[in-house]
Amino acid sequence: ALNTVIAADPGFYGIAIDSRADADVLAISAAVETMDRVFIAQTDDADAKTAGLPAGLAELDGRQNTALVYHDADAAFSDSSWLAGAISWDPSLQSAPWNRNVAGVAAASGVEAGEKLLIRANNINVPLPYFSNSAWMDPGVNLQGRPMHEVVSLHWIRNELQVRIARAASRYSAIGQKWPLNRTGQGQLRAIVEILLQDAVAAGHIDPGQYLVLAPAITDTDRALGRLRVTFTATILGQARTFDVVGGLLNSPIFAEAA
Repeated sequence: ALNTVIAADPGFYGIAIDSRADADVLAISAAVETMDRVFIAQTDDADAKTAGLPAGLAELDGRQNTALVYHDADAAFSDSSWLAGAISWDPSLQSAPWNRNVAGVAAASGVEAGEKLLIRANNINVPLPYFSNSAWMDPGVNLQGRPMHEVVSLHWIRNELQVRIARAASRYSAIGQKWPLNRTGQGQLRAIVEILLQDAVAAGHIDPGQYLVLAPAITDTDRALGRLRVTFTATILGQARTFDVVGGLLNSPIFAEAA
């Protein structure tokens, strides 16, 4: 199935499948884990409600690019709807949330309050009613418990960095120039990184003002390898999904009344 998708659209980003067979899920997940792409799987195994990750899917534990959904009805394609809704937003413009409404899908049924907590505690997602949303996917995480929007941010930043560096190298080649292996060339690489991080802030991937770019000294090893180095650290912009408001109502005034 994955080879068919790649042949039809090599630039695809996310995949969900109609098969619920453990072997099919494991095979697709193993392949996608080697790519900067995501796979959304779905299971109706009731063990997800009472014991955690179903035994047949134990290999999925801790995988970064795979997320698992529990739904009691195989034919309810909450995995496909969830994926389509989340990746309909261009990550170059908007870092979209993954705990979200799942359009056109009924909520999972027969999930008690304690089971809901266990499902989520084991990094499995489940669509349940939430306010006016008939099916709200929560907590929106991968099998490491990491928010899926962070996985998308990681993939997008890494891919954009590769593309922008390749474009700059191609421009040098097109005019018959070398990318200089000196502080000037390193400064050009640093500028690419800084502009990318500014774009990441604008799209909501990175917390504004929370990144640092450094250009380490060029060493003899760098020169021997033809290598320019720039390092950066950045803080991903998180998403609030739980809200705690504490209040109190009194019979007496809080502030003294005017005389």
